[in-house]
Amino acid sequence: MTTPPSAAPAPGDLLAALAAGAASIPGLFEGPLLAQVVDVCQCDLAAFPEAGSVAGDDMTANVLVPLTWKGLPLTAAVSFEPEAAFGLLRRAARGERPPLERYRALGADLVRCLLHTWLEDAEVRTEAASLVEDSAAAALLGTHAPGDTTVVCARIALADEDAAFGGVFYLLSDPKPLATITDAAA
Repeated sequence: MTTPPSAAPAPGDLLAALAAGAASIPGLFEGPLLAQVVDVCQCDLAAFPEAGSVAGDDMTANVLVPLTWKGLPLTAAVSFEPEAAFGLLRRAARGERPPLERYRALGADLVRCLLHTWLEDAEVRTEAASLVEDSAAAALLGTHAPGDTTVVCARIALADEDAAFGGVFYLLSDPKPLATITDAAA
């Protein structure tokens, strides 16, 4: 699935890879759910959020998930406005864990689903996922990644018979390894 490093693929290739991963998202929820990736963009962290996508202007429920892919350390995140986060948690398969712990695990599962087709052998460290209740920009900047870190942003749309809501998936990577990573989408 990997090819030698080169220029990043066309946004359509990356969109197709993430959209294929989104097809497995409904399995995380009770009842029918439509999940799709609507658009994808990339920017430097220094230009975020003006050049990227955000789920909301203010407080969002962000789950930051560390992962590795072919030895490269990466950070992925999902970000939802509080109402959408609550809606996701209500629809998700029930468990015995407290709600915030369940939401953190659900966020890691969403990351795993989205990366399944694109970076199928990524090691997602669910136990290390963290919940950050702040703006998406504050959550991503809180990773202390340098300003030239590339941020891949993918807007996610979810809908069931009761409501439609959305959020944003993020992947942070140093610029040089990102060429290798994005080649995997081609």
